[in-house]
Amino acid sequence: MMARTLWLGRFLALASLVAAIGLPATPHAQSVTGVIPNWGDLQPLTRAITATREVEHGLGLHLSGPEGVMMVSFAGRVSLRTLAPPTSLTVVMAPPIMSNPNLLRKPTLVFLADDKTDDRKLIDASGSVRVDDPAPGATVRSAMGRIGAAEFVRLTKAKTLTAEVFGSMTTVRPDQIQAMKALAEKLKLE
Repeated sequence: MMARTLWLGRFLALASLVAAIGLPATPHAQSVTGVIPNWGDLQPLTRAITATREVEHGLGLHLSGPEGVMMVSFAGRVSLRTLAPPTSLTVVMAPPIMSNPNLLRKPTLVFLADDKTDDRKLIDASGSVRVDDPAPGATVRSAMGRIGAAEFVRLTKAKTLTAEVFGSMTTVRPDQIQAMKALAEKLKLE
């Protein structure tokens, strides 16, 4: 009983120290709200954000691969005041609604542009990925990450492009790359 009281006291002291210095209580990444993947392939998005006087431009894609389809969307905001391009884009990833809910998904987002050429470029944005349920063994239904504007522009210049999304290898078609290029132009990245 004494050991249990001592352990509880140490735990409470550690929790209050963590709260006092402002660190998250768990070492896991913060989770994001679940996203319902209801965008179509090559579907553009434009919406005004009146609170910040910005316009958000986005693009939804369905990326296919040997393990099935993964849904990925890119979005960036342009300020109506300064018209400055964004420094990064938000990437939302989700498996299709009817996909296997028991499949364990790794929080990965890796792009490989122009493989087997001298211009080969690997862009790993996995470090920025936040899933809707970060618990070990949890069913991941969606995730959100960030990719730098310069990296996104590099993807739009690729002749061939593959992506690893949730651990599944997918291919980005040429018409999808062209749609990404159109998004970059809307965001004034080029």
